[in-house]
Amino acid sequence: MKRFIIPIFISHKGCRHKCIFCNQYNIAGTSDSPGEIPFIVKKYIDTQYEKFGKINPKYKKKQISFYGGSFTCMPRETMTDYLIEAKKFLKQHYGELQDSGKYRIIDSMRLSTRPDCIDESIAEFLKKNSVETVEIGAQSLEDTLLESLNRGHTLKQIINACKILKKFKFETGIQLMVGVPRETKKKLEKMAELLVDKLKPDFVRIYPLLVIKGTVVEKMFLNGEYNPLSNEEAVERALIFADICQKNNIDVIRVGLQPTINLSKNVVSGPFTHNIGEIVRNKIN
Repeated sequence: MKRFIIPIFISHKGCRHKCIFCNQYNIAGTSDSPGEIPFIVKKYIDTQYEKFGKINPKYKKKQISFYGGSFTCMPRETMTDYLIEAKKFLKQHYGELQDSGKYRIIDSMRLSTRPDCIDESIAEFLKKNSVETVEIGAQSLEDTLLESLNRGHTLKQIINACKILKKFKFETGIQLMVGVPRETKKKLEKMAELLVDKLKPDFVRIYPLLVIKGTVVEKMFLNGEYNPLSNEEAVERALIFADICQKNNIDVIRVGLQPTINLSKNVVSGPFTHNIGEIVRNKIN
């Protein structure tokens, strides 16, 4: 389904751990003040519609998305402040169409979060506040690999989070990483089987681990403790997930990070190529 997604970045808010691939300090429990949030939400929406509003009617689903942090790890009051402002746009219309009049700004909301910040109470809260899609930042599906990333959660918590989200009928996504320290192809193959047998997400994102300035993994790389994947190896490992997803009707909505100017300036090493997603798609078609 073609979507028009308006990203609202809540950079690292709610994050509980500093993962080895992350170059920003965690901001556990911090938030924008309630007075700032209405301005932040409206600014993101206006900016996106100024750029893309003319083609928006072609999209079958329009969503506001909270990215860049762990949304459900924030205090309930902060989540409420963001969602209340976003929900206002569910009932509003934007622009005129010659053939069908006005169209709604958004249809629902989506967000990304950690698996250890999902329980039935949170799921019920999100459902009541028009959230339709939840992405779980799993990164790996093996406890020793999760430990090597300093994720601070377990495979059991990932499985439990997916069960809860499915119970409440959320569209559920899983974010996965390849090139994790201690990773092997055999472990990835086992994780791929677990993904389709136990988690059964609606979609996945696959990110190769990059060595970024100011991260723990950069220190490991410079000390000879970590060797990043080559572009070819990253494609090969991403294919382990992508191939089994295609065979089981699970959408792979992205492979690789968005190659922004800022990211390009901070990549020290690793499989950073703008067309990795295209290469993977071509190999499974």
